[in-house]
Amino acid sequence: FPMMGERRVVIVREVDRIANKEALIPLLEHPIVTTVCVFISSKPDFRLKFFKNFGQLGTVVEFKRLYESEIPRWIIAHVRKLGKTMDSDAAHLMLAYVGRSLREVRNEIDKLFTYVGTKGTIDSNDVNSVVGMSKQYNVFELQKAVGQKQLEPALEIATRMLASGESALGMVVILTRFFQKLWLLKELPGREEAELAPLLGVSPFFLRDYLQASRNFGDREIEACFGSLLETDER
Repeated sequence: FPMMGERRVVIVREVDRIANKEALIPLLEHPIVTTVCVFISSKPDFRLKFFKNFGQLGTVVEFKRLYESEIPRWIIAHVRKLGKTMDSDAAHLMLAYVGRSLREVRNEIDKLFTYVGTKGTIDSNDVNSVVGMSKQYNVFELQKAVGQKQLEPALEIATRMLASGESALGMVVILTRFFQKLWLLKELPGREEAELAPLLGVSPFFLRDYLQASRNFGDREIEACFGSLLETDER
């Protein structure tokens, strides 16, 4: 409970799993004035009476998860809000290292602020130093080497990543997503580059790497890659 607060706060999680939600409607119609009650639902159905009541009697707030392509802009804006600037390359690099969890992204931004000190701008070198393992041995370079069919560099990068503690399963997931996007590109011939980035769910910053890789791999080769990734995953 909030210390010395005027009201208590009650949080009800996973409302979707409550079987008899209607039993809570009287609470909505006649709320306890000394309590703030928050209901959390991942899939609210506003056709149901229970959820309709929130729109009429309470406040509904949607916390929509950002698309992957929106996250770099969020990173840049958040860094600016904290008093520094970050270029687009660094923001996209951070997304690739950390993923879509804004909580984890924010934690890494805090580390970056400590690392750069009084420096006003955060660049790709800073991200590589703090978030990534190195500019040479990271998931970007692995993906790029695979996409360019550069066997020896790809093996070296993968070996170095594994030696530094990178998750083998995570690498399989990343490469699988990479080939899924190449497969999708095969289904989108003749599209303008401006259209392709949002359709693939990638940043325009990386689109040309995907386009080049798509030209390097035929349909059967991509199928074979999926087979190899599946076999690796099972092992």
